[in-house]
Amino acid sequence: MPHLQIDYSPGVPQQIDLQAFLKELCEEFSSYESVEPKALKCYARPASHYQPGLGAPEDFIHLTVCLLEGRSASLLGQMSQGLYSVGQNHLKTSSLRCSWTLEIRQMSLPTYQKGTIG
Repeated sequence: MPHLQIDYSPGVPQQIDLQAFLKELCEEFSSYESVEPKALKCYARPASHYQPGLGAPEDFIHLTVCLLEGRSASLLGQMSQGLYSVGQNHLKTSSLRCSWTLEIRQMSLPTYQKGTIG
């Protein structure tokens, strides 16, 4: 915890280096107060079935940030702006035309469970 989850359309991996993208996002997020870098999990999942809306780009990348509640609105805004900027800068270096979106979700402490197995 926290989790940075990228969902993407099928055409994205042929046009960008997803591992490098994840690394940049992970490094940016680790720089914020209250983020414990060793607890961070960053991963990407393909959307095997995707239909864009009429006139929308053929591809999309959506980042969902899941973290425990309790951070200030100011800090959440800084995180959102910083991560979005990293994404814009990374995607500008490719020929990819896509929808790039980001959402921060706060999780309730009483309902989140965490542990290490093995």
